[in-house]
Amino acid sequence: MKEIKDEKGLTLEDFLKIYKTKNYPKPYLTADCIIASKKENQLYILLIKRKNHPSINCYGIAGGFASSCETLLECARRELKEETTLEVSDISLLNVYSKPGRDPRGWVVSCCYYGFVDKDMCQPKGEDDAKEAKWFKLDYCSDFITLSNDNTKISFDYQGKYFTSDILAFDHQMMIIDFINKLKECTF
Repeated sequence: MKEIKDEKGLTLEDFLKIYKTKNYPKPYLTADCIIASKKENQLYILLIKRKNHPSINCYGIAGGFASSCETLLECARRELKEETTLEVSDISLLNVYSKPGRDPRGWVVSCCYYGFVDKDMCQPKGEDDAKEAKWFKLDYCSDFITLSNDNTKISFDYQGKYFTSDILAFDHQMMIIDFINKLKECTF
Protein backbone atom coordinates (compact mmCIF):
# COMPACT_ATOMS: atom_id res chain seq x y z
CA MET A 1 0.00 0.00 0.00
CA LYS A 2 1.38 3.39 -1.03
CA GLU A 3 1.97 5.94 1.73
CA ILE A 4 -0.11 9.06 1.36
CA LYS A 5 1.69 12.38 1.61
CA ASP A 6 0.21 15.77 2.46
CA GLU A 7 0.73 18.97 0.48
CA LYS A 8 4.13 19.46 2.17
CA GLY A 9 5.23 15.98 1.11
CA LEU A 10 4.99 14.52 4.59
CA THR A 11 3.86 11.02 5.40
CA LEU A 12 1.82 10.50 8.54
CA GLU A 13 4.95 9.26 10.32
CA ASP A 14 6.90 12.39 9.26
CA PHE A 15 4.03 14.65 10.28
CA LEU A 16 3.74 13.09 13.76
CA LYS A 17 7.49 13.54 14.36
CA ILE A 18 7.18 17.33 14.02
CA TYR A 19 3.66 17.78 15.37
CA LYS A 20 3.66 19.93 18.51
CA THR A 21 0.80 19.19 20.87
CA LYS A 22 1.88 22.15 23.02
CA ASN A 23 0.40 24.41 20.33
CA TYR A 24 -3.08 23.24 21.36
CA PRO A 25 -4.30 23.70 24.94
CA LYS A 26 -5.74 20.57 26.47
CA PRO A 27 -8.83 20.43 28.64
CA TYR A 28 -9.10 18.12 31.62
CA LEU A 29 -11.86 15.58 31.00
CA THR A 30 -14.31 14.53 33.67
CA ALA A 31 -17.50 12.53 33.81
CA ASP A 32 -20.42 13.08 36.17
CA CYS A 33 -23.36 10.79 36.79
CA ILE A 34 -26.88 11.74 37.87
CA ILE A 35 -28.57 8.76 39.48
CA ALA A 36 -32.30 9.11 40.03
CA SER A 37 -35.05 7.05 41.58
CA LYS A 38 -38.81 7.40 41.48
CA LYS A 39 -40.98 6.18 44.33
CA GLU A 40 -44.69 6.86 44.72
CA ASN A 41 -44.59 9.80 42.26
CA GLN A 42 -41.64 11.38 44.09
CA LEU A 43 -38.34 11.78 42.27
CA TYR A 44 -35.02 11.47 44.10
CA ILE A 45 -31.44 12.26 43.06
CA LEU A 46 -28.33 10.79 44.64
CA LEU A 47 -25.80 13.44 45.69
CA ILE A 48 -22.40 13.17 47.34
CA LYS A 49 -20.90 15.59 49.83
CA ARG A 50 -17.43 16.60 48.66
CA LYS A 51 -14.58 15.84 51.02
CA ASN A 52 -11.91 18.00 49.31
CA HIS A 53 -11.34 21.32 47.55
CA PRO A 54 -12.79 22.75 45.39
CA SER A 55 -16.40 22.90 46.58
CA ILE A 56 -15.44 21.23 49.86
CA ASN A 57 -18.52 20.28 51.94
CA CYS A 58 -20.88 21.07 49.04
CA TYR A 59 -23.21 18.45 47.66
CA GLY A 60 -22.83 17.51 44.03
CA ILE A 61 -23.20 14.79 41.48
CA ALA A 62 -20.77 11.87 41.68
CA GLY A 63 -17.96 12.23 39.19
CA GLY A 64 -14.31 12.87 38.57
CA PHE A 65 -11.38 12.93 36.19
CA ALA A 66 -11.00 10.42 33.39
CA SER A 67 -7.84 8.40 32.99
CA SER A 68 -6.23 7.95 29.60
CA CYS A 69 -7.11 4.24 29.52
CA GLU A 70 -10.90 4.60 29.76
CA THR A 71 -13.81 6.10 27.90
CA LEU A 72 -15.86 8.84 29.56
CA LEU A 73 -18.72 6.36 29.99
CA GLU A 74 -16.35 4.01 31.83
CA CYS A 75 -15.13 6.97 33.89
CA ALA A 76 -18.70 7.86 34.91
CA ARG A 77 -19.39 4.29 36.04
CA ARG A 78 -16.05 4.04 37.87
CA GLU A 79 -16.45 7.38 39.68
CA LEU A 80 -20.02 6.51 40.65
CA LYS A 81 -18.84 3.23 42.19
CA GLU A 82 -15.82 4.83 43.88
CA GLU A 83 -17.84 7.65 45.44
CA THR A 84 -21.15 5.92 46.22
CA THR A 85 -20.43 2.14 46.04
CA LEU A 86 -23.23 1.83 43.44
CA GLU A 87 -22.71 -0.06 40.21
CA VAL A 88 -25.10 1.15 37.52
CA SER A 89 -24.42 -0.17 34.04
CA ASP A 90 -27.41 1.36 32.26
CA ILE A 91 -26.54 5.07 32.01
CA SER A 92 -26.99 7.45 29.08
CA LEU A 93 -25.30 10.66 28.00
CA LEU A 94 -27.15 13.77 29.13
CA ASN A 95 -24.91 16.60 27.88
CA VAL A 96 -21.39 18.00 27.72
CA TYR A 97 -20.42 20.95 29.94
CA SER A 98 -17.55 23.16 28.83
CA LYS A 99 -18.33 26.71 29.95
CA PRO A 100 -15.05 28.52 30.68
CA GLY A 101 -14.51 28.93 34.42
CA ARG A 102 -16.89 26.11 35.41
CA ASP A 103 -14.11 24.65 37.57
CA PRO A 104 -11.47 26.74 39.40
CA ARG A 105 -8.79 24.11 38.69
CA GLY A 106 -8.62 25.03 35.01
CA TRP A 107 -10.24 24.15 31.70
CA VAL A 108 -12.42 21.21 32.71
CA VAL A 109 -14.90 19.65 30.31
CA SER A 110 -17.43 17.19 31.71
CA CYS A 111 -19.71 14.65 30.11
CA CYS A 112 -22.73 14.12 32.33
CA TYR A 113 -24.58 10.81 32.26
CA TYR A 114 -27.83 9.79 33.92
CA GLY A 115 -29.47 6.57 35.02
CA PHE A 116 -32.23 5.22 37.22
CA VAL A 117 -32.23 2.76 40.11
CA ASP A 118 -34.67 1.58 42.75
CA LYS A 119 -33.40 3.47 45.79
CA ASP A 120 -34.89 0.87 48.13
CA MET A 121 -32.72 -1.81 46.52
CA CYS A 122 -29.37 -0.06 47.04
CA GLN A 123 -27.47 1.40 49.94
CA PRO A 124 -25.18 4.19 48.68
CA LYS A 125 -22.27 5.07 50.91
CA GLY A 126 -19.81 7.95 50.62
CA GLU A 127 -16.38 6.60 49.72
CA ASP A 128 -13.14 7.86 48.12
CA ASP A 129 -13.36 11.68 47.99
CA ALA A 130 -17.04 11.76 49.04
CA LYS A 131 -17.84 12.31 52.73
CA GLU A 132 -21.31 10.90 52.24
CA ALA A 133 -23.84 9.85 49.62
CA LYS A 134 -27.48 10.77 50.22
CA TRP A 135 -30.78 10.75 48.41
CA PHE A 136 -32.38 14.17 47.90
CA LYS A 137 -36.02 14.73 46.99
CA LEU A 138 -36.21 16.56 43.68
CA ASP A 139 -39.16 18.92 43.33
CA TYR A 140 -39.61 21.26 40.40
CA CYS A 141 -42.21 23.61 39.05
CA SER A 142 -42.17 26.17 36.26
CA ASP A 143 -40.15 28.69 38.31
CA PHE A 144 -37.65 26.82 40.48
CA ILE A 145 -36.08 23.52 41.48
CA THR A 146 -35.57 22.26 45.03
CA LEU A 147 -33.39 19.44 46.29
CA SER A 148 -33.97 18.49 49.93
CA ASN A 149 -33.27 15.86 52.53
CA ASP A 150 -33.61 15.90 56.31
CA ASN A 151 -30.87 18.49 56.86
CA THR A 152 -30.29 20.38 53.60
CA LYS A 153 -32.37 22.37 51.14
CA ILE A 154 -30.97 23.69 47.86
CA SER A 155 -33.15 25.79 45.54
CA PHE A 156 -32.36 27.45 42.21
CA ASP A 157 -34.15 28.72 39.13
CA TYR A 158 -33.88 27.44 35.55
CA GLN A 159 -31.01 29.85 34.83
CA GLY A 160 -29.04 28.33 37.72
CA LYS A 161 -29.44 31.22 40.19
CA TYR A 162 -29.61 30.02 43.80
CA PHE A 163 -32.26 31.03 46.36
CA THR A 164 -30.57 29.25 49.29
CA SER A 165 -27.23 29.59 51.05
CA ASP A 166 -26.50 25.92 50.33
CA ILE A 167 -25.36 25.44 46.73
CA LEU A 168 -24.20 22.54 44.61
CA ALA A 169 -20.60 21.95 43.56
CA PHE A 170 -19.34 23.50 40.32
CA ASP A 171 -22.18 23.93 37.79
CA HIS A 172 -24.06 20.82 38.85
CA GLN A 173 -27.30 22.79 39.07
CA MET A 174 -27.07 23.23 35.28
CA MET A 175 -26.76 19.46 34.87
CA ILE A 176 -29.82 18.93 37.03
CA ILE A 177 -31.73 21.54 35.02
CA ASP A 178 -30.86 19.67 31.82
CA PHE A 179 -31.88 16.40 33.47
CA ILE A 180 -35.28 17.85 34.40
CA ASN A 181 -35.73 19.14 30.85
CA LYS A 182 -34.89 15.63 29.59
CA LEU A 183 -37.54 14.20 31.95
CA LYS A 184 -40.11 16.61 30.54
CA GLU A 185 -39.29 15.40 27.01
CA CYS A 186 -39.45 11.69 27.76
CA THR A 187 -41.53 9.26 29.71
CA PHE A 188 -39.48 7.09 32.05
